[in-house]
Amino acid sequence: MTAATDPDGTVESYIYERQVDGGAWQQVAQVNSLTQTDTISEDWGTIAYRACAVDDLGASGPYVTGETQTINSGWVTIGGPAEAMGSKPVPFDFDFSVSVSGVASTGAITVYAALDGVQVYSGTPNAGTQISIPIDTRLMGAGEHAIEVQASKDDYLPASKRYTFTIPAVTIPAGGTGEQAQGSDGRPVFHTTLAQRCIGRGGVDIQAQVDALTARVKTLEG
Repeated sequence: MTAATDPDGTVESYIYERQVDGGAWQQVAQVNSLTQTDTISEDWGTIAYRACAVDDLGASGPYVTGETQTINSGWVTIGGPAEAMGSKPVPFDFDFSVSVSGVASTGAITVYAALDGVQVYSGTPNAGTQISIPIDTRLMGAGEHAIEVQASKDDYLPASKRYTFTIPAVTIPAGGTGEQAQGSDGRPVFHTTLAQRCIGRGGVDIQAQVDALTARVKTLEG
């Protein structure tokens, strides 16, 4: 990497990040140096690095990304978010993909995923296909939860990863009470918006159709 220039000030440092097995980018260091040493784990299948410059005002420039390197060939890899996903107070999509290191194209990789021990996905996607699992945190208790993913393919070395996230507890002001809404028959009532109650084409609610359209627009813009 060559030194960066900043027309408005001085380059104070460089941020170095790594990507293991096609997963989330994670910061390795932020230093005022054009070189950086990193320790590679024997458990990784592939690795890539990128770097960007940060000026004296804290603004960062574009990343320069190097080529992905194969560390261990013939290993099934799982690429997803950081394994410690942090706080998840609202529903979210858990996105990940699988592949085989050193193999350009692989089909029918056997994949299982479980949320707190209960299977939430089973399939045989091709390498690089993004898998998205909706996680509805509204129906889960506060505290730490885990998503475990296992992947295998023929005689290649299988892979497994454990991702954790935390649902924060609901804070009730002193002297207050928390109650679950109930219908006249005593069954729990979950409040929904008008858009979620209006069923449109194909039996899909209006809110879901809007979300899908927004996702397609973002894909086209990207």
